[in-house]
Amino acid sequence: MARDNRKKNRKKPFIRFTVVIFFIIITGFFVFYAIDNPGFLKSIFDRGSDSGSERVDVETFESIGQETDLTDAGEESISSDPSLWQRLLAFFNSKFNPPEEVDNYPSRVAINIYFAKIGEEKVLAAEQRTVIAGNPGNALKGAIEELLKGPLRDYHFSVIPAGTRLLGSRFADGVAEVDLSKEFLDNALDTRILDEYIIYSIVNTVTEIPDIGGVIFFIEGKRVKTYGNIDLSIPLIRNPDLLEAIE
Repeated sequence: MARDNRKKNRKKPFIRFTVVIFFIIITGFFVFYAIDNPGFLKSIFDRGSDSGSERVDVETFESIGQETDLTDAGEESISSDPSLWQRLLAFFNSKFNPPEEVDNYPSRVAINIYFAKIGEEKVLAAEQRTVIAGNPGNALKGAIEELLKGPLRDYHFSVIPAGTRLLGSRFADGVAEVDLSKEFLDNALDTRILDEYIIYSIVNTVTEIPDIGGVIFFIEGKRVKTYGNIDLSIPLIRNPDLLEAIE
């Protein structure tokens, strides 16, 4: 009998400990939820105080809600100020995932756009253009669009297949992602002689942009690994051997 009492006495502290831990978890969840949802406690008390009052007709309530949304949105809407919990999350997110430092990035960037040159083999000639920037992503988009517009000089010509459009572009970790329309493949000439010109007119143009060191290609949103005899399985870097010497 004494042994049974000792076993029961040992169980009691464990049960109390378990109950306390469970209570702490529930309380913590409730507190954080209330912090993140400031109107939560108010809705509970309001519900209790209005329990004996007459219920409002559903159609009337809906019409009142619609009028409030349209006419009194500035007064009745929930405050857009972040809650304490949201501010804490933002703080830790900024510490572990700092944003890219682009504050000092120039609003406009002068870059060379590369085209083939009549009478020259294995040479890409430059035309300088100024594109809107502010960050590498904007500069990337502007550079490709300028390349697709074609050359301004009579002795330069574009080797990009006719009808090619820029569907999207993205910059991340020093690499540019360029998504082109299917015409880039469908309208390419049936020769491998121009493959290098075509690819490196894009790569050498894009890598003119500060912070961009490589380029990967997509067609209609799908990654392409080869273009004729050019391997695109890894990001392509600048090829200065194809560039005309700038005087």
